[in-house]
Amino acid sequence: MQNELEPEWSREKIIIRVYGLTRQILRSLRLDGEIRSISTKRKSAKQGCRVYHIGSVEAFFKRQEALQKIANAEGRRRTTLKLKSDARMD
Repeated sequence: MQNELEPEWSREKIIIRVYGLTRQILRSLRLDGEIRSISTKRKSAKQGCRVYHIGSVEAFFKRQEALQKIANAEGRRRTTLKLKSDARMD
């Protein structure tokens, strides 16, 4: 259970600063369904605010850590994050 003082959702700037992701990777992860986000834009508004679910970002890193451990156990030197959106560019 999350501490009441810890937020469940956070703005893009905070996620980038805390987790060291770039805007492009964050967007790719969102579009690929790897992390959850919502937009707070209302229909009549020009702009809104996109917030990201912190738990889904942390879960993504845990999945990547598990993949890296498997790769290390198999003797591969490093793993590369291959996003679904990267495949579309090929």
